[in-house]
Amino acid sequence: MPELTVSKGVRLAFDVVGEGDPLLLLPGTGQGARLWALQVPVYSERYRCVVLDTRGAGRSDVPNDGYSTAQMAEDAAAVLRSLGIQRAHVSGQSMGSAVAQQLALHEPNQVATLQLHSTWDRPYPHMVRQLRLRQELARRELWDLFAMNSVLSLFTPEFANAHPDVLAEREAQLFATPPASRGLVGHYDADLAHNTRGQLSQIKVPTLITYGTLDLATLPAYNQAVHEQIGGSEVHVFEGAGHLPFSEFPDEFNAVTLDFLARHPL
Repeated sequence: MPELTVSKGVRLAFDVVGEGDPLLLLPGTGQGARLWALQVPVYSERYRCVVLDTRGAGRSDVPNDGYSTAQMAEDAAAVLRSLGIQRAHVSGQSMGSAVAQQLALHEPNQVATLQLHSTWDRPYPHMVRQLRLRQELARRELWDLFAMNSVLSLFTPEFANAHPDVLAEREAQLFATPPASRGLVGHYDADLAHNTRGQLSQIKVPTLITYGTLDLATLPAYNQAVHEQIGGSEVHVFEGAGHLPFSEFPDEFNAVTLDFLARHPL
């Protein structure tokens, strides 16, 4: 497992899997590299996947401060530089998509293509209420309630009813090991402060935006707002999916994202 120490001595852990053009994968709130468990085995057949444990999650350090999407973008840029990667495909899910936005804005020469999965551009009032609830559960370390609340908001009722066993597996994958409270609270601070509205038109690289029609966390309207601001961006909508199409419909997700990558080689 490669490691890198970045600003203020924060140690970041990441995996490098496969060969080919580099593909940086940025996970969502409270998650690390394991979030991409259904993608990396497929992607790594064609790409050199750099899979990051964001500060505050997974095997990376849990600092007391430094939680912003801009800082996490700096972290990601440092990881790419440490590997000698000048340009990479960049894909982020939820909070990872917000970090990917910042990376494309502040280190545009490092980003060859951009994928924003379940994304947003500013803190919408409904979203703020959701995030503050989960943040408070994390602050109090009420992990059983946190997992129950998260699963209800991240997966659709249709998926839960049709695939209870699969849902239990996904829940175990996401929440089997509780994250560090300080790190998760910090991630929610980053989510709540993220605001790139009015800046996204600066992004000029090929961009793919995907979301589920039943996403209750980052509503379809939030994703469409990002699409409208990034000229030439493409959109793929997962019918009947919630916040985690990569988990609910992994085959479709992998096919759509690999097609996008193939159409935009480095």
